[in-house]
Amino acid sequence: MGIHSSKGEVSNAFDTYSKAIKCLCVTLSTIYDDVLATNINLDHRDIIISLHLNIAACEIKINKLSKAIVSCSVVLMVDKRNVKAVFRRGLALVKSRSLEKAYIDLLEAREIEPKNKEILQEIKSVENILFGELRDGDVDLGKNRHVNVHLGDEVQRLKGRYQPLPKRQVVQKLILVVICNL
Repeated sequence: MGIHSSKGEVSNAFDTYSKAIKCLCVTLSTIYDDVLATNINLDHRDIIISLHLNIAACEIKINKLSKAIVSCSVVLMVDKRNVKAVFRRGLALVKSRSLEKAYIDLLEAREIEPKNKEILQEIKSVENILFGELRDGDVDLGKNRHVNVHLGDEVQRLKGRYQPLPKRQVVQKLILVVICNL
């Protein structure tokens, strides 16, 4: 998404990705008799996922945050460990001021890609907002470990209170039409 800088370019990209997913879905509905997600060729599934991730990135940039959350959640129904979907959903939640839910998604993204600098930076920003700056005397074990030690009880409280947005247990029943009608 780095190549789209102005709001107009992002809106045009959003329109293009949306049209692409609709065309792809019409095409796939003629190819497949049974449109369950598990029956779709993996290449086709990967294209659908990529389009939804690009749509979500655009939606975040043009402040269609609830739609971005839905786009990412759709991807996560098909690929529950998709780091881009978890991270982008977290970003949309941050921008919509649902910081505690965002924090849980960001922590999940960090579990998937623990060395991703962008994820680590966003977690640090959200922690600063949620928990405030660390006070003098806190233990610093390096590489953000002081935050986990200091905030461990609070993080566990948040995890118990907020679960990531619902994910379907049975991906086999995810119908292509759901993916195509966003």
